[in-house]
Amino acid sequence: MKGKNRLHWALVSYMFCKKMQEHPKEYLDYQRRIAEKILKEEFRNKFHVEFNRDKVIKGENGKPQWPEGENIYFNVTNTNGFVACAFSDIDIGVDAEKIRPIRMAAARRCCTSEEIEYILGVGDPSFSPVPEGDICQGMDAGRFFRLWTLKESYIKMTGEGLRFPLQEVSFSVQKRQRGGEEIRCSQSGCFLQRQIGEYWISLCARQEVEAAWRKLPPPSGI
Repeated sequence: MKGKNRLHWALVSYMFCKKMQEHPKEYLDYQRRIAEKILKEEFRNKFHVEFNRDKVIKGENGKPQWPEGENIYFNVTNTNGFVACAFSDIDIGVDAEKIRPIRMAAARRCCTSEEIEYILGVGDPSFSPVPEGDICQGMDAGRFFRLWTLKESYIKMTGEGLRFPLQEVSFSVQKRQRGGEEIRCSQSGCFLQRQIGEYWISLCARQEVEAAWRKLPPPSGI
């Protein structure tokens, strides 16, 4: 599609893998090999070029990127048992996390007071609040990691990383009258996310994108 109003695209390709059993460094190397496999496959499919690690450069904030002028953008994320890569024709960031228990003290270090209320279910009749001092589990932890992956996707899109104060990129999840939800952010960007089993995965793009999500078969020979 040509013209100024054409919609940008994004693809998130993800893969389930074995969960960590060996030393963390060895496991990270294992997941890096999986990411490399996804990058090579999707670079051929989407960009019709061969992915070459030697061609990857570092942007202004140290973010790995393809040379400018080719409209090729990618980002990688991994968590225990899960690896994902995002691809687009504009700047993007992707983050995934396995839902697990989280203490409120940790949540307060990166969330605004409004986000804490969302995590605790304050004012939501469909949600059973938990005492603030308890460990958040289940749906509570799911709400935290929903926000966390959104925040991480933004700072990965900009390349600023954790140098950017996470409370300055705040989110609210609003229910639409006609069903579904709307993600609102204090910073500019297009935000999309999915819960896939026990994982939350979030995508941030510089502008509005039409996104596709692709599940890949488990890795073999890695």
